[in-house]
Amino acid sequence: MPLYGSKVFFMPNKADFGTCALLSSGKWIYTNYNPQTVVTIIRNLCRHCGVALEDVLISFVPKNTPIERSGECIISSNTNPYDPTATQAMFEPKIFKTVMNVLSAHFPNGFRVDSPIELMRFRNFAAEDSANDIPLADEELKKVIVSCGHLFEGKVYIVGKETESRLQEEIDAEVDSGAEVIYYASVYARHENWLFAGSVISEDMLKGMLKKLYPAYLHKSNYFLTKRNNGTELAIIKNEIMRVWRGDILLNYCLLYTSPSPRDS
Repeated sequence: MPLYGSKVFFMPNKADFGTCALLSSGKWIYTNYNPQTVVTIIRNLCRHCGVALEDVLISFVPKNTPIERSGECIISSNTNPYDPTATQAMFEPKIFKTVMNVLSAHFPNGFRVDSPIELMRFRNFAAEDSANDIPLADEELKKVIVSCGHLFEGKVYIVGKETESRLQEEIDAEVDSGAEVIYYASVYARHENWLFAGSVISEDMLKGMLKKLYPAYLHKSNYFLTKRNNGTELAIIKNEIMRVWRGDILLNYCLLYTSPSPRDS
């Protein structure tokens, strides 16, 4: 039974090529794969055996790497080819450092993921800066690039830690002051100057960042709620209006309805 490519996964005898391992069952498996392929094989094996993917955790230690830098990868049924959580567990930390340096130095306006020319430029810059080629295939390199930044409309942007920290400080201050509803458009309009300078180029990109920074909040299309199970959304929004305007009376506006005249019928 093949789980990856055309090779039989459980072999009765050791293969004459590559690296193999003997299982306790007496079967042999081919093991000459990179971590990314191993994760794919394990995912396929779990599906074949009926094991829930969310219950599987992979831990590994790259060769010559201290134990504190070992990786963990939770297998997911998510087929997103640019899953940053899985990607960061598949490659050595020094590769991410090189990629981050190249993106920060040479792609301040973003890196277009699906552009072969952009990828060739990236490899050239990496070779010039580090005097070494990145030992990854194109698809693997693109996954690492995406995991290092924020993917927005086909481009990867590197947002500095200072910008992210300042954004969190602003949001935390709003929450501490009692805000229960925070609108993405209002946050971006208020802080557009330094957000744009920090490569947060639009309200939609800000929205994606806030979803990652605050996964516990309830995110909607135009705003997010900082508290859960605290009445209906409409009630929360009304409370926020009262809080902002510091008023004791909530004014309701309504449209007067006039019955149509016979001539309008």
